[in-house]
Amino acid sequence: MNSNAGDVSATSPTDPRAAPTGTWRRHSRHAASVVLDVSLLVAAFMAATTDEIVLWFHTTFALLTISSLFLGFRTVVRRALVWVPVTVAIVIIAVEDGRTQSDELAELPLLTASLAAVLIVSHWRTTTLADLGRTQVALEAQHDIERDRLEHLLARSQAADAVGRLTTGVAHDFS
Repeated sequence: MNSNAGDVSATSPTDPRAAPTGTWRRHSRHAASVVLDVSLLVAAFMAATTDEIVLWFHTTFALLTISSLFLGFRTVVRRALVWVPVTVAIVIIAVEDGRTQSDELAELPLLTASLAAVLIVSHWRTTTLADLGRTQVALEAQHDIERDRLEHLLARSQAADAVGRLTTGVAHDFS
């Protein structure tokens, strides 16, 4: 285990490394969530207001897919539950208005299935990382216990050796 992981004494209070590791990760994840939300909002706005509906529709799915690599499963699913229906509605309205081809609707099931597959993999990844972290903590604890046990055995062995040498010396003096 890294003994410096929680040590913040060497950093200044304004240094981002001064925050405990978990806090820094939460802030980074929150910042990434804000960036994702703004990006999804821009993509939806651009899809609704420009002639490049398909480009921005695909951008929404790409943003959600890429963000699943960096953000937690629930964070991305919440965004997907909001932004996929919004962008789908924009495409449907555009098809009804004749601003884009109806062929775009055929892509919806494929894009949704692809996003669902990515989210499933993201969930497995998140679960696996959590399990790995718990296993690492358990192994480190087991290692510490074993090291303490071996140090105790070494100390007992050294004490027994010292007693043996002392008794050998005393016995030698009496003979």
